[in-house]
Amino acid sequence: QHVVIASGGVVNAANYVQGPLAPGEILSIFGSHLGPRDPVAFTLDPVTKKPPTSLGGTTITFDGVAAPMFFSSFNQVNFQVPFEVANKDSARMVVNVTGELPASLNVPITLASPGIFTVDGTQAAALNQDSTLNGPANPAAVGDVIQLYLTGQGPLDQRIQTGALAPTVPPFPAPTFPVSVNMDGFQAKVLFAGLAPGFVGLTQVNAQIPRGVTPSSHVGVTVSFGDFPTVLPATIAVR
Repeated sequence: QHVVIASGGVVNAANYVQGPLAPGEILSIFGSHLGPRDPVAFTLDPVTKKPPTSLGGTTITFDGVAAPMFFSSFNQVNFQVPFEVANKDSARMVVNVTGELPASLNVPITLASPGIFTVDGTQAAALNQDSTLNGPANPAAVGDVIQLYLTGQGPLDQRIQTGALAPTVPPFPAPTFPVSVNMDGFQAKVLFAGLAPGFVGLTQVNAQIPRGVTPSSHVGVTVSFGDFPTVLPATIAVR
């Protein structure tokens, strides 16, 4: 048997959009023979305080650099693209699984490739100002601050190791590209943009819902890092 990467199966883990990969981005691969029949989720290595680079018999490398693994199963794996691919146009990605013939692919590399995490493919996995989950049954008010979670933000203003947890005290590593948030066609005020404290590969953006937004349970939200927008909008609920 050999590892099979599905056609178009290398995607941003937040929105499942195919495209060039950004250093530090959380990625998903879909296919078969990618890992064990019984799915395995990661636990932090007690010594390095990082996710493992081998999980359920699966190891993924980019030009020889092992990727931190979050989830491994027969049909799907989730992992972080190593920061070491920065400044390259492409990298050789190899998926090794114990007892299987490996699969490899040349993948394009870009500066940033942002995706917004959602709960269902559309509704943003966003937190309201009181840190409860935003949704049609729990909308935010116009003028409130909402927390969005993304991956693929691109270069950061301070160096962080591949697989390292983002610091839980300031200064938080922040995107070097200017961050803009659009809600319902209005520019939202960005109050914070940086790596989500205590997470790997996750970026948190706090933005204020503009006064002009029309209340709806499906207010469209896009986020841009410089010239790199989220190609798939997400929605938030606003009352």
